[in-house]
Amino acid sequence: ILALGTLAELAREFGESDLEELFFGLIQRHDAEAMELGADTRTATV
Repeated sequence: ILALGTLAELAREFGESDLEELFFGLIQRHDAEAMELGADTRTATV
């Protein structure tokens, strides 16, 4: 998880639109990994 200070620095460096794309990309990747983990745990417990 990125610290808020780091996000603020990124926002200044890249601009808000680029930061939003990066942020949503990270969220989507995290969701995909979480779903994969969920699938792994489901198959392991069955």
